[in-house]
Amino acid sequence: MEDSVISRISEAAVTVASGLELADVLQHVVEAAAMLLDARYAALGVIGDDRELETFVHTGFDGDIDAIGHPPEGRGILGLLIRDAQPLRVDDLSSHPASVGFPEGHPPMRTFLGAPIRVRERVYGNLYVTDKRGGGPFTEADEQLALLVAAAAGAAIDNAIMYGATRQRERSLDALREISGEILGGSEGPRVLNLIAERALDLTGADQAVICMPRPSTAGAVLEVRAAAGRSASTLRGELVTADTSLSGTVMRSGVAVDAGTGAHRSAADALVHGRAAGGPFAGRSSSATPASASMNGGSSAFSVANSARMTSRPVMPSMIIAAAAPVAQLAARPKKSWMSCPYM
Repeated sequence: MEDSVISRISEAAVTVASGLELADVLQHVVEAAAMLLDARYAALGVIGDDRELETFVHTGFDGDIDAIGHPPEGRGILGLLIRDAQPLRVDDLSSHPASVGFPEGHPPMRTFLGAPIRVRERVYGNLYVTDKRGGGPFTEADEQLALLVAAAAGAAIDNAIMYGATRQRERSLDALREISGEILGGSEGPRVLNLIAERALDLTGADQAVICMPRPSTAGAVLEVRAAAGRSASTLRGELVTADTSLSGTVMRSGVAVDAGTGAHRSAADALVHGRAAGGPFAGRSSSATPASASMNGGSSAFSVANSARMTSRPVMPSMIIAAAAPVAQLAARPKKSWMSCPYM
């Protein structure tokens, strides 16, 4: 291997490994791949639990990405790599039997090279480069180089994931300390509930967080939004949700967390989240939310977070926030004199 190529590989490896934030690392990977493989376009697709692409990072396309429509989901050629995690070289995409073509507004692409990215022996995603500059096909040497880039990417991604998990634990502990301080300081129940919603919103990167509790006069048939944060928070507090047809009601009855976030679950989640009650907040609304709910306090209340766009990682509620929220949800409904006397820690 020529010294200039080795130097470029070393430089790219240092750049890829220098990032700690996952989004930055993924972008560094695609830029390094495009540079090293002399490709016009490069991309990285992260594979979700549903075996579709949940994140798609790219470089080289300067047009309006929104005009193309939704990002690739893992069909056609990209689906081959998901189903069979082996390197794939294609000299002419249009003639490949698995090709499904490109949507309107997509730049034309001819040559293709893909390689799997493994993180701790698990296939995390795939690296793609297309249109080798000069017009020729990608070679066996290019394939080996792509595998080197993918290996470096896997190590850097693993490091970024561990860093992110550590930071999330730190932020969860900070939130728990703040919530505990409010409880021990004698803050009113509604204030603490809204603080829980706000901190959970921050931790999950959601657009909206809601805490629902049964309305006393309805024997649990109707839930009331007792706290909200994020989108439309001021208009949601005090509104009503039907327990039987809402995701909050579902987790309240089952006591089991539900992530109805992507794919075929999304339309069902829309109906479950926006349970209809007479005069309720969600009556007649449509949504493209990605909800995740968790039952608190043995089914006495429910917490939901929602995002209007597909998340890069699922909005799973940190367990420490749920642990803090459970007794608070119960205490908030009690008279103030019994509020501080209930065991908490």
